[in-house]
Amino acid sequence: MMHYIITLSLLTTFVFGEFNYHLNSHNITPDIKCFFGLQAEPSMINGANVINTCYIKTDEGYVIIDSGPTYHYAQQAYKVMETEEALPIKYVINTSSNELNSLGNQFYKEQGATLIGLKSSLKKRQGILLKDKISQEAFENTRTTTLDFSLSNDKNLILGSSIIEIKKIEDQLIVYAPHSKTIFVGDFSPSKIKTEHKPTKKWTKILKKIEPLSWDYIISSHGIDIDRYALTEMQEYFDLFQQESQESSQKKPTHCIEYTNLKQAKKTALKEHKFVMIKVEADNCNPCKKLNELLKNNNHIKQMVNQHIKAVKINRDYDEIPTNYNIIVTPTILLVKPESNRVLVKLEGSETFEDLEDSLKLFVDDSDKLALQ
Repeated sequence: MMHYIITLSLLTTFVFGEFNYHLNSHNITPDIKCFFGLQAEPSMINGANVINTCYIKTDEGYVIIDSGPTYHYAQQAYKVMETEEALPIKYVINTSSNELNSLGNQFYKEQGATLIGLKSSLKKRQGILLKDKISQEAFENTRTTTLDFSLSNDKNLILGSSIIEIKKIEDQLIVYAPHSKTIFVGDFSPSKIKTEHKPTKKWTKILKKIEPLSWDYIISSHGIDIDRYALTEMQEYFDLFQQESQESSQKKPTHCIEYTNLKQAKKTALKEHKFVMIKVEADNCNPCKKLNELLKNNNHIKQMVNQHIKAVKINRDYDEIPTNYNIIVTPTILLVKPESNRVLVKLEGSETFEDLEDSLKLFVDDSDKLALQ
């Protein structure tokens, strides 16, 4: 398995008042290089350097795959490129509408680049969520930028002798460079799939789309495994899930927690006299992953939730956060009474997996039948 050991200074340093990302590019092929982010959450120390961004050298200039989390990040990445060879930036392709993938767009726009992404990238949000997670120095000059092309279908870019294929699969763009046998798959990664607990239809579609293509290297937004073994790992996980599903179907089924949106959850909870549980999480959040493992494996919690609660899952990197609950930390679990919107339980951080079962028991334990009282 090919991988890199990526390090970043733990000291926050500044260059002429700017946050210093200490970026180093890594060779993938003769014409493709990448900056690999830390496998961590955005913080004051790392400035949100937790995303992989890459650049492809073509006859006409560079093509950037994901511009990164901030203006300064993009600016410093460009300085590395200029040191290697001063070429124009022709295109920036955002594989995802995630802030971490696209907030460097403004810098590249100022260099004359054409910005390509998903239509959902144009969706207005109430401010930039990342702003509260990193320092003011790191965030300086960072802002959302309108795309030049928002794709709803596949598109090919021809730059001299290079062809770059962009394939849209639901809320994701896959970028394929056949001349370098390299494919960029955005949020599609083993770690992402496992936090979802099961292969979704989207992941299955992506897997079927990329598997037959001729490539040697696969690069996702997170992680440092870049050869075909990464795809093999995903396929093995899919196969294991299917095997477990078949085995469990022959036994007494233990149902997974089913999630819906907040509006529908409140409506159904009122009708069925249930509570609403809101789970707020984020990508690259280790406590969130620990909470998801608990919700996946703890049958008593699943039984309580499925019987007495309508569950809502919100990812603050993608979704709007309800402002009336004052949610700051991820993960956060709220147990809400739908008729009054009163918060009965609020657990944050490690509390969510340390105290969740006991907290739910106070209201919905089957033996006490307290749910409807």
